[in-house]
Amino acid sequence: MYYLHLSIALTWLGVVLAAPVQYYATKYDHIDVEMILNNRRMVNYYSGCLLNKGPCPPEGVEFKTSLL
Repeated sequence: MYYLHLSIALTWLGVVLAAPVQYYATKYDHIDVEMILNNRRMVNYYSGCLLNKGPCPPEGVEFKTSLL
């Protein structure tokens, strides 16, 4: 019984340690989302970018690729 618990614990530990760690990019953490959402012109600009109906700023391209 002891070996069963030990093997289960070691297997679980191996699975947890082998799982890939995903970090999000902190490159655009400085962007003020509230300012963008409160500005109708900026909302139209970014929504046009996301819908492929207008130009995309570098932040918009990065956001769009992370969504897809």
